[in-house]
Amino acid sequence: LWFIVAFVLFYWIYYERIIYTEEQYLTQKFGQVYTDWADRTPCFIPRMHGYVKPSLPFSWKKVFKKEKNGLLALFLVFTAFDLLGVWLFDERPEIPVWIVTAFSVILYCVLKYIKHRTNWLDEEGR
Repeated sequence: LWFIVAFVLFYWIYYERIIYTEEQYLTQKFGQVYTDWADRTPCFIPRMHGYVKPSLPFSWKKVFKKEKNGLLALFLVFTAFDLLGVWLFDERPEIPVWIVTAFSVILYCVLKYIKHRTNWLDEEGR
């Protein structure tokens, strides 16, 4: 239970800061057009009526290219929760903490290398 409560709290704070920053940027870049769109679009929980299918399909390549920092942060948060569980409650995770940490750092470095040294994650029109 403590993990769920802490995770939801950290997730909320993390994304609230991202949303705030993006809203400031979009308001400066698009002005009233963005403000009008934001007024009729929910911030976090979408409305299903009025859904318009996007012109581009979902792309895992774009996720890996753009969200590597978020993926690293997610894995590091899980590592921190595992360490906190060991420290506070003497709960040993099923997977050793160092494996999760090593995996997250290696994944981050590989994605960063691929993004900057190859064109594997590039997609035409995106």
